[in-house]
Amino acid sequence: MSLRRLLLVAPLLGAACTPDPGTGPRRLVEDDTAAVETDAPHTDLTPRDTDPGTDTAVDSDTDDPSQLTFQEALSLLFRDLRASPAIPNAWIKVLRDKREAARLAAGGTEPWSVTLGPHLTADLLGGAKAPTGTDPADQIAVAAFTTSTLDFDDHLALALDANQVCIATNSTVYHRRTYTSNCAPAAFRTGGCSPLVATAEVHRKLSFLAAAWLDLHEELRLLTLPTGGRALLARTWTEEVVQGHGGGDFRQEFTLDVWVEEGGSTWRASALWVELDLGLDIGSTLRNAVTSGFAREEAFVTDGGSSCGEDRDAAYTRDADEAG
Repeated sequence: MSLRRLLLVAPLLGAACTPDPGTGPRRLVEDDTAAVETDAPHTDLTPRDTDPGTDTAVDSDTDDPSQLTFQEALSLLFRDLRASPAIPNAWIKVLRDKREAARLAAGGTEPWSVTLGPHLTADLLGGAKAPTGTDPADQIAVAAFTTSTLDFDDHLALALDANQVCIATNSTVYHRRTYTSNCAPAAFRTGGCSPLVATAEVHRKLSFLAAAWLDLHEELRLLTLPTGGRALLARTWTEEVVQGHGGGDFRQEFTLDVWVEEGGSTWRASALWVELDLGLDIGSTLRNAVTSGFAREEAFVTDGGSSCGEDRDAAYTRDADEAG
């Protein structure tokens, strides 16, 4: 398959924000009490565990998580973000145990990136929904990793920022969210509830050839690791193919972000499964763009956003943009 998609780096998840009347997201995700079907590991975990806040049994399918590949663990983390804590904790352990060997295999530098073999097929969506008419085989899948000098609370504050412009991507010029569950950001931050569920309206301008308003579904999960420290998981996805008002088809997008507290630093992972039809070859550009997102996060904290080249208070223009 020729590479005919251009990078879509989905925004990180922002903080509480109530849009002006008439400007909120046009679709809602399920409440956090909704059942989410997943498959989960056996190992030393309860064979049939339950999704937090639900009565839905979670079946198990993996006898030994240590036999998983680094890449498979990322896909399973996307799928099992809502599963009971022992299950995503098992996948995080795989990432931590195997990261050094994976980094050396990728060239030994940091930050580093890889092209992912596994695509997000229907059995890996974990309650998310793929846009009608899309094919997982058409996803371009990459992941990037680094150890951040920022502490975990710095990253948590970024993930809960109300405005993701200049944090999420250099192509996001508007990002506003509506929370759709009973878990509020303040309670989430202190561990009082999880997951944090929202929808967000996002305006992307990839180039003069491609711009679109997207409705993202977003979920955050805060975990305490068995070995100590915390982990933050965030996933986003789109549920419709969108024809950009500047051209191009924004066909599918799934993202997973992982933050793991390690003393005063934070280990970062970011995975993308995307398809954007612009008729352009992207080569290694996608992987390089994901690693640049880590530098953007660091810069935003260290310079207080002064390096931001966008208007973070840009007006809501969706209706006019889509009207042409």
